[in-house]
Amino acid sequence: MKHLLILICAAVFSTGIMAQGINVQGAFNSYSTYLQFPDDKKSLEQGYEYIKKAEVHENTKIEPKTWWYGAYIRLLIDQDSVLSPKYPDVIYEAADALEKAVELATVPEAPKFKFMDETQQRMGEVTVILYNRAVEAGMAKNDAEAYKAFKRSYEVSEYMKKKGFAAKNKLTLTTEAKYYYAQYASALNKTEDAKRLFNELIAEGFSTADLYLKVANMHKAEGNEAEAVATLQKGMKQFPEDLGLVIEMINIYLQSGRETEAIDIMIKAIELDPKNHQLYFVTGVAYGKIKNYDKAIEYYNKALAIDPTYADAYNNIGAVYLEQSNEFSTKKDNADLKDPKYNEYEAKRMEYLQKAVPALEKANELKPGSLEIMDVLRTLYAKIGEYEKADAMKKEIAKIKK
Repeated sequence: MKHLLILICAAVFSTGIMAQGINVQGAFNSYSTYLQFPDDKKSLEQGYEYIKKAEVHENTKIEPKTWWYGAYIRLLIDQDSVLSPKYPDVIYEAADALEKAVELATVPEAPKFKFMDETQQRMGEVTVILYNRAVEAGMAKNDAEAYKAFKRSYEVSEYMKKKGFAAKNKLTLTTEAKYYYAQYASALNKTEDAKRLFNELIAEGFSTADLYLKVANMHKAEGNEAEAVATLQKGMKQFPEDLGLVIEMINIYLQSGRETEAIDIMIKAIELDPKNHQLYFVTGVAYGKIKNYDKAIEYYNKALAIDPTYADAYNNIGAVYLEQSNEFSTKKDNADLKDPKYNEYEAKRMEYLQKAVPALEKANELKPGSLEIMDVLRTLYAKIGEYEKADAMKKEIAKIKK
């Protein structure tokens, strides 16, 4: 009786092992049927179910062949136009299965894995499929899916490189996938991820002006101005003709009150793009901030020489004259009435007010309805005694506000 019990237990145990082996065999038979009869979608789906069972059983999940079949079945599903929409993540599962097959096949005690060459080939194909999937997602404005696919494409390529497969397989897209993976990480505000990848790409020599600009902006967002400036300087050294890097450096200098340094950079920017009226305008702003009024007006006029309809340049010329008028007003207020310079200060104050009028009138003509310009002009008319014009402007302002 005891012997009979042992035999029964052994039979049950071996049946369990056989059942799992049947799952692997069933998966193989199912996808073989599908290859012969591509319209038989159910056979491939059945194979997918078989292999998933084999992948979780303790006896078959340790065999690289199980994962090889699993990867192959998933690739067949992914490339089938009818089945792939039902299984949108199956390509990611295929990538995981291929890596699992390699890991199991390369442990010291593992028996020889006859599908290793095919596995390498399939891994290369997966990188391309994922890359193309990412491109399609990007074109469809699905940034999250593009990020996910570029990331996995890059990871599989890196895995192949680590295992020495990449040299044998021309289907890897490591650097390109990494670049776009970084771009989408940046777009999705995965800052640390993006910054690490951008810096790695720069270090690897795959650098563009855009990479330096992205990294600089990340440092800037973190409040690390020194790192932002250092990054831009490196980029400008490598890409001296890139206007985007120059303009970003100008922005940082202007925002941090470093106008003199900004002007030096702006002169360089103008050399790169001499027909850009906005560069002359910003240079005028910088000169105005350091109270070099003659230079400020000079550059505003240079902007107008390129674009005579540039209302902001006229407005800023008027603002420069008003600022000069205010300086003489302050000097007059601080001077004694008996001081000979008192009348001189008053004359200068009025001179600059008068100079401001035509510039602001032109700005108002080019930018009608701007309450800010109209209000300054109304106040200016009152200051120079043009009360009828001041009153008319006041009525215009009220009409617009209604």
